[in-house]
Amino acid sequence: MRTILLVNKSSLIDRDSFGAYAAAQQRQVTEHFAPIYGLDVQLQVAADHQANEEGVVFCDHPDQADALGYHELVQSSETPLGFVFPVLGAKYGTPWQSIGSHEVLEQTKDPYCDRAAIRTWARRAAAIADEIADPTQNDLYEIDGVPMSDFVLPAWFDASNRSAEFYDFLGKVKTPCTLRPGGYISVSFDLRNWHQVFAWKHPMTGYRFHPGVERYKRVSRRGKPGPHFIQRPKK
Repeated sequence: MRTILLVNKSSLIDRDSFGAYAAAQQRQVTEHFAPIYGLDVQLQVAADHQANEEGVVFCDHPDQADALGYHELVQSSETPLGFVFPVLGAKYGTPWQSIGSHEVLEQTKDPYCDRAAIRTWARRAAAIADEIADPTQNDLYEIDGVPMSDFVLPAWFDASNRSAEFYDFLGKVKTPCTLRPGGYISVSFDLRNWHQVFAWKHPMTGYRFHPGVERYKRVSRRGKPGPHFIQRPKK
């Protein structure tokens, strides 16, 4: 089983709060995520991580403007690594635990940043990034009092599946390939150029939200347009 280190380097998070988050995060992965996707990881709180160790680091100083968190593949070591920025989370009123949940789930699902679903989007054949927390990122729920991020289910990626009982864990999404308020997803029509579609300008839902809403600010570094985003699409 993979191990993902949870590393707290943020001055805003005390030891007890981080321990409570880590326990809740493990429950979410093992009890909620793993039965659906068949993937489980062992989360381990650590003081630091080595270059070849997979981890999610919580730190004070964002290295990307307005990003509450992101995850990527470190090319030099081929190691998945995520980052969470509680300072920006506090600025935009977003619990740091839910940002951590978002990044841990997506990193668990797509550690090498190379997965996409080839589906129909806006009536065109397209690749939809395998980012399971992005479409519902404003929807939260609690585990042992700790806020966690909602995430979409496999049926969400299949636009032809209109009869699924659920499209996301909380059951808030009513049709496939649609975004909840504040959500977004990365889409490509040629596997070279990627763009992000936000709920406020979504072609299917018609949502119209101001781009400055709090969690719009979390833009995944690996979600930026570019050929590096998908290396070998998988079904």
